[in-house]
Amino acid sequence: MWEGRWLDVSCPVRCVAIVGGTHGNELNGVYIQRALKMAGVRGEGFDVIMLEANPEAAKLNRRYVEEDLNRCFKVEDLENPGRTSLEQNRAREINEMLGPKKSKTPRADFVLDLHGTTSNSGTALMMHPRDSFSHALASHLQHLDPSVRICHWLDAESATLPSVGRSGLTFEVGPISWGVVEPELYSNSLRLIQAALSYIAAHNSFVEGSSQLQTESCSVDAYARIRPISFPRYEKGEFEGDLQAMLHPNLHGNDFSQLAIGDPIFKRWDGTDIYFDGPEEGSDLTFFFANEAAYYEKNVAFVLARKRKLTIQRLKLS
Repeated sequence: MWEGRWLDVSCPVRCVAIVGGTHGNELNGVYIQRALKMAGVRGEGFDVIMLEANPEAAKLNRRYVEEDLNRCFKVEDLENPGRTSLEQNRAREINEMLGPKKSKTPRADFVLDLHGTTSNSGTALMMHPRDSFSHALASHLQHLDPSVRICHWLDAESATLPSVGRSGLTFEVGPISWGVVEPELYSNSLRLIQAALSYIAAHNSFVEGSSQLQTESCSVDAYARIRPISFPRYEKGEFEGDLQAMLHPNLHGNDFSQLAIGDPIFKRWDGTDIYFDGPEEGSDLTFFFANEAAYYEKNVAFVLARKRKLTIQRLKLS
């Protein structure tokens, strides 16, 4: 049984894990993690663990070897002896290194998991909706770089790697092709990671009462995941099970744009459109991970989301 045990503004951060290569062909994360490890990066007043999550997949320049590692971290799967794939066994090793997930005091207080996406997400920081520390940190990074977006997992146990720590987030950047290091996004990600480590050091000083820092209240946009939208597929005939349409050009490359009932979301091969018919509605509907290449095998065309306003308490830093 898993229970959330997220950090809040009063909790010190004693150990941070920076993880790359959870997906072996997302090379920005792989090489940022390696670069930081070679540089001997350290935290000011906290430990830093550098971890390459799926080195076997990275050697093959593949997302995974047998199954998606980033779907292997539910407690029931970690404890299921019948699950014996390479990735599930690696998930158990990572759980021992950074967790355990069931513990109220896992080794890693905060996990930063570096990813890349073929969708036009920019920098999207994905976290549990009740993780107040990750929200504060993400809000600070957004203050430094207004293009950063805050996204929510579902309000439930996550199967993703960062859920092993007390708090954590998935650091998604895109668009990046598989097996490619994208220089501009690499540099920007590295700058934001260094800013995150500085924020954590300032947070600890604030918690310990050794600084004159103050908190401030700020309003931010957050994108809350609703559900994945599947591609339409042929139900019978010669092409049974194959794609019946592609993502509509209006959505491709336009992650986080507004989506409304009646908007075209797919285009059939004959040029006719398929329209969004809900049942969700409202002016706050949006989407992300549009045309993500890795999601074709999951039959996901994009993720439907709702844009929300949040009030967050964060440290006031210059």
